[in-house]
Amino acid sequence: MPVPYDNAVAESFFLSMKAEELSHHFYEEPEKLFQDVAEYVDSFNSKRIH
Repeated sequence: MPVPYDNAVAESFFLSMKAEELSHHFYEEPEKLFQDVAEYVDSFNSKRIH
């Protein structure tokens, strides 16, 4: 049985990504969006303290 906190980590990540990266840009090309998301995920996983 799922508990309310099961999705908290994913929700926190997406909130951070939207606030720190995606809300500052308007993407006309999907490739640029995919590139920025990949770079953000890499930086989030390797450089941020968790």
